[in-house]
Amino acid sequence: MYPTVDELVALGSDSEDDRPIILCEYSHSMGNSNGNIHLYFEQFWGENSRIQGGFIWDLKDQGLRKICEKTGREYFAYGGDFGEKKHDAQF
Repeated sequence: MYPTVDELVALGSDSEDDRPIILCEYSHSMGNSNGNIHLYFEQFWGENSRIQGGFIWDLKDQGLRKICEKTGREYFAYGGDFGEKKHDAQF
């Protein structure tokens, strides 16, 4: 599911295969998990046109819109913002 950059380059270097390469998922962006994403981008924008890109799991912010009762301003609410014990857990 998550090929390394080297595995991606090897797939793109197969001269007997001309199919495009689009990764169904190459990164999971929950928390601080995209440290090497630039290495994939270098391949996506590189000379090998078969390597076309891919999809990132969990890229969207998972906060829920809420209106602050004191200020009336909208913000993205997370754990603890709905009356439960405050937390910063993953789920």
